[in-house]
Amino acid sequence: MQNITGADIEQQTKSEPVISACNINHYFGEGELRKQALFDIDLSINAGEIVIMTGPSGSGKTTLLTLMGGLRSAQSGSLKILGQEICGATKKQLTQLRQKIGYIFQAHNLLTFLSVVQITLI
Repeated sequence: MQNITGADIEQQTKSEPVISACNINHYFGEGELRKQALFDIDLSINAGEIVIMTGPSGSGKTTLLTLMGGLRSAQSGSLKILGQEICGATKKQLTQLRQKIGYIFQAHNLLTFLSVVQITLI
């Protein structure tokens, strides 16, 4: 993955979506226990858009968000974050991507022994 500056992101977001998914499928487990969690997801999110995902428990919302947040690699289809394909990305590539985006968990899991400044610096 290449280094991307704020200016690069600003220029790129004018010409293409910040998140683009095409035919995303995701599975958990293996063999007979394999269960499909995402089915042919297509979406495009442009800079400045506000998107709301709703659905019942177990419908794949969190799975899709973890893919878009670079917390796991998409297994099939195409998923581009800031113009970078992350389907099949390595752990190192996902780590580099996460340095360029923000992700806030529903349960914050804060490290209580650190100050807010220390947590921010992590």
